[in-house]
Amino acid sequence: MIKNVDIGKGLSKKELVAIMEVIEYARNCNDKRAVQNLIIRAKNLLDADYCICGLGKISADGILEPSVVINGNYPEEWVDVYKRERLYTKDPVVKLHSKFVMTQLWSDAFKFYNDKETIKFLNSASDFDLKYGIASGIYDAESENTSIFSFASNRPRFSQHHKKAMDIVIPHLHNALAGITFTPHPDPLPQGEHSLPLP
Repeated sequence: MIKNVDIGKGLSKKELVAIMEVIEYARNCNDKRAVQNLIIRAKNLLDADYCICGLGKISADGILEPSVVINGNYPEEWVDVYKRERLYTKDPVVKLHSKFVMTQLWSDAFKFYNDKETIKFLNSASDFDLKYGIASGIYDAESENTSIFSFASNRPRFSQHHKKAMDIVIPHLHNALAGITFTPHPDPLPQGEHSLPLP
């Protein structure tokens, strides 16, 4: 017999209300501006300072290549440099997310990459107060697209508690982004059920 799991356990009533508001808002997104407002709502839920999201395919070299990026409120200068110099190929969060699509604290991703290129990237990001964060997304097997939603702060405020809230809202964030970008695919793989193979 399968027991019901209380997915809201450990979350406050205020957080649960905010989660329901994010989910409801996600259902009504029909353009990029709405998705931008959605991720800003999710940013507030997660107590983050900055937010951004993207959707794309995993390239031959195993990195998520975004075909669409919606900036909630990351510093524009950083976003411009990031795109122009293809910094997602050096970003440890994107690199790990390209292999394992799951909710992750940035600090956990940083443990996997300790080379000079990564350290230089992290120092550059910290110049824009992008020091700590949480990211998640979903791999859609039908369209072969992967989403990533990233929330950042200049303070170490993210924890397992934030991961729990993120896991609840991420399917809805993904569906909203995919719905305005490509033909909607209402049944992406549930969180944690898909890992991309290591190269």
